[in-house]
Amino acid sequence: MKIAMVVPNSAARDARVMKEALTLAQAGHEIHVIGTQEQNFPSYRFIHDENIEIYRVPFVKRENANKSALYLVAYLIIIVLLAGIGSLLIYIITKYLDFSFFTALFQPSAPPGAGFGNEVWSLVKFLAVLVILAFSLFFVRRPLTRWLFRHVYLPLRVTKTNMHGYLNALARRMAITRGLYDKIVEIEPDLIYCHEVMALAACAKASQRLGVKLVYDAHEFYDDLTGHAVHFVNRINRYYHRKYLRYVDLFVTVSETILKAYHQAYKRYHPPAIVLPNSVIPEKLSTYDGRLHKEAKLPEEQKIVLYQGGITTSRNVHKVLLSAEHLPEGWSVVLMGTSNDMEKFTSMAAKINDSQFKIAFINSLSAQEEEYLKDRTKYYFDLLYIKNRQTDHMIKLSREEDDSLRDRENFGYLNLTAYVETSFRSSLKNLPVRIFRAKTASAYKALQEDISKWKRSILESTDHIIDLEKEVHHKAWMLAHELAIQDLIREFGKEVSFTPRASIIPQVPREELFLWSQGATLGVIPYPITSLNHWGCAPNKLWEYPAAGVPILSTPSREIYQIIKQYGIGWVFAADINEKSIPLLLKNLSEEDIQMARRNCKAFISESNWLVHQKPWKGKIEGLRDKA
Repeated sequence: MKIAMVVPNSAARDARVMKEALTLAQAGHEIHVIGTQEQNFPSYRFIHDENIEIYRVPFVKRENANKSALYLVAYLIIIVLLAGIGSLLIYIITKYLDFSFFTALFQPSAPPGAGFGNEVWSLVKFLAVLVILAFSLFFVRRPLTRWLFRHVYLPLRVTKTNMHGYLNALARRMAITRGLYDKIVEIEPDLIYCHEVMALAACAKASQRLGVKLVYDAHEFYDDLTGHAVHFVNRINRYYHRKYLRYVDLFVTVSETILKAYHQAYKRYHPPAIVLPNSVIPEKLSTYDGRLHKEAKLPEEQKIVLYQGGITTSRNVHKVLLSAEHLPEGWSVVLMGTSNDMEKFTSMAAKINDSQFKIAFINSLSAQEEEYLKDRTKYYFDLLYIKNRQTDHMIKLSREEDDSLRDRENFGYLNLTAYVETSFRSSLKNLPVRIFRAKTASAYKALQEDISKWKRSILESTDHIIDLEKEVHHKAWMLAHELAIQDLIREFGKEVSFTPRASIIPQVPREELFLWSQGATLGVIPYPITSLNHWGCAPNKLWEYPAAGVPILSTPSREIYQIIKQYGIGWVFAADINEKSIPLLLKNLSEEDIQMARRNCKAFISESNWLVHQKPWKGKIEGLRDKA
């Protein structure tokens, strides 16, 4: 049987799609996978394992999404304008033109040739109006489009109704539907296997045209998703389901909870259904070679809480990262995957590691090194701050400062020795770590700019003198600290070793996933339970972690909670996760608890795996061929 397996992405990164394709190919079916081109997957056609052909249809690039949405807005407005112009034209024709020629055409009793000259002239005038209108629209199309972009599209883009996201989602669906439909019809399969709601319209239309059976595999409950422009995306998904579910011959989904949700939402449409979990093909693991620790720059004895997959805030991954700062000694968080906000997550990880470096640095100071730092800090503070004083106002303490820090013999100026003794260690802890990052020059430049502002304020007697004084004082003190630390490192050969608490590494090849994951101590599934989709989800990670011998930490969504409790393969924490949820749970876990869960992971995978789950599903697929 020739099967077209259709998916609205590149297919290369979708484990479920490729497992199903390989299973059916091994059963003797001719499989053609149809996906879309993506930035990192530009190939348009290639051969995969088991001689599976994969096609990728072109799709509008991300940078063209705004243009597609604009065209949708323009078309809607132009339709309204044409309707108005048409109405006006009909009014003009009926009021000012002689319409008797057309009347005569439909009145055979009228004498032939009556008023023929007038009727011909009326027809000429009518055609002239149409030609003028057509040329007018042709010449104004570009200025009209620019006007619509500035005065209609851009205001809609920034409104709270998120019309921009809605139009982009709709434009993407339209492009995907056209491209996938054309490729399906070109292949002429005996069965169409549709993955995800974004491809449903193309698959349903193609199945009706070709007269073949349609299988719909819903990876999620698309009527209640979370994420960008979610209100409008969910609305489009519901529209697709209401319109095309009636053409589905077999419905497949990932969990019983999501299957019940679809049945309740679409009681009118009850195609035969089956649950096919996102389980894995069991593999015999080789000895861990330390690759995860090496890539994350962690010592081999460090325990790891691993998150693998799409790194997004909508999945609460940022809260997992923030928990790194509160983990017990000997634990670190590692994120492994891809993200559209990678810069944001990298910055968060850097701040957490900076904090750990400062703690390690302060704790490593000897009494001699601390005295050296104090002296050098006072020296640099004098150079940076007092040297720039030009009036008696410049380094006087404000009224809010502690009187004990005033040098009464020097007219109330800052007593630097007293300040250092009282605030040295606390200010060191608050030091923004820029060591080894070559940012001292930029910090000095920023300080000079602030001093210049302060001088102008003093001369102009503005109300911001005290605030600027505090800001300059703080920046000068931090920079003095930093310069002193660099001197300490250079002159004493000071070295501080510390273990990163947070690491982010790139996505790894799927065929090597277990080899990387087995380096983790625990795997985390932090999905927020803020939608019915997350309540009923049974993600790949639920099988991928145990297959690598890694117990699970998760929020208590229905399917995940039931499997964790039934097999004892992990623990759940509060549904409303915060940065202390995981650390609190880890404090109560012993090494024996973790080892017991590891053994349970093996038992779970031996009972729940792809080789077990695919048999009834494959039987349903082949049953459709018999009925065709």
